[in-house]
Amino acid sequence: MRVMNISSGPRGLNGVAGTVLLQPGESQDIEMTEIEERSARRTGNFHFGTGKPPASTEAELRERFAGISSQQQAQRWPIEEVKRRLQERGMLW
Repeated sequence: MRVMNISSGPRGLNGVAGTVLLQPGESQDIEMTEIEERSARRTGNFHFGTGKPPASTEAELRERFAGISSQQQAQRWPIEEVKRRLQERGMLW
């Protein structure tokens, strides 16, 4: 199932193959159990499906991302670094 992170920060999902970390606005096809999907839907952090998120959500996302200062952007780790560190600790397959 196609899942998009519509929150203002990185979010993780427990897929059948292991944990998947999604950056804000990133989407991936993730196979999940029914229970995990229901849990993820309840958080409100994800958009499910191939279409665009609702307009209100898209506008809200733009507003949230606009509020991230350049200093905060400089402090963020690249996703590859996060994935590498998680893999080293056996937390991501």
